Amino acid sequence: MNIVEVAKNCSEIMKSQSIYCPVCGEKQFSPLDKLFTKAYEKCIDCTPSDDLEGMSENIFRIIESSDIGEW
Repeated sequence: MNIVEVAKNCSEIMKSQSIYCPVCGEKQFSPLDKLFTKAYEKCIDCTPSDDLEGMSENIFRIIESSDIGEW
């Protein structure tokens, strides 16, 4: 799923109970982790630290602009 699709489906993804990292197989629990994993097809733990800041910022912007209220 690309970042635009993640933004469009933000609410559904964050509410999902079964988001797993395709790289390490770990279940993702937090809304940030779920969105990150869907957008980049790997979890935060599987992402090199050099890439993490910019990638996470994109996900925070999606969360901030979503209409789901408190999460």
